[in-house]
Amino acid sequence: MMTNLLDEARFFSNYKPKILMIMAQIYGAVINNNLVEGQARDVTFKIIVESMKHREDRKQLEFGVRALEIFKGRLHEWPTKAVQLFSIDNLRENYFDLLEEIRYSLEAKGIQLEIPPEYMHFANMKAQEKNRAMMKGQVPSQLYPAINPNQPRGIITQMPQEMMLGGQ
Repeated sequence: MMTNLLDEARFFSNYKPKILMIMAQIYGAVINNNLVEGQARDVTFKIIVESMKHREDRKQLEFGVRALEIFKGRLHEWPTKAVQLFSIDNLRENYFDLLEEIRYSLEAKGIQLEIPPEYMHFANMKAQEKNRAMMKGQVPSQLYPAINPNQPRGIITQMPQEMMLGGQ
């Protein structure tokens, strides 16, 4: 069953966004709940990481981010995999706050990461930008209007009708 699930990734570019987000939740839950180990976990993680590198396909990026958000709390178990995230330009440019959340969480757990210098340079530039804006009286939500802390990014609680078995 897991082999079929992992094999399905080659068709993700043809998926409708809603279905792809459901698959992201499945992939994220597979890692988060330790349903795969060893090579199968490595392949699952690689599928997620590679999806976030697709600059031309926004839905692939969203797939990877959605899956990552589900298992980010377990990244401390795989620091060598976690550090790969900081090298993804697309992720850094579009989900910087998520990466910072992951970085601070890992550091709080005593995990020392070898974060790429280009990421740290970007992080320093963002911090300076934020400081300058705060000096002008802006608040962080004005700096990052796309971020809405009141809007949760949770797990789907109801399966769409078209996904139900038996075509109900």
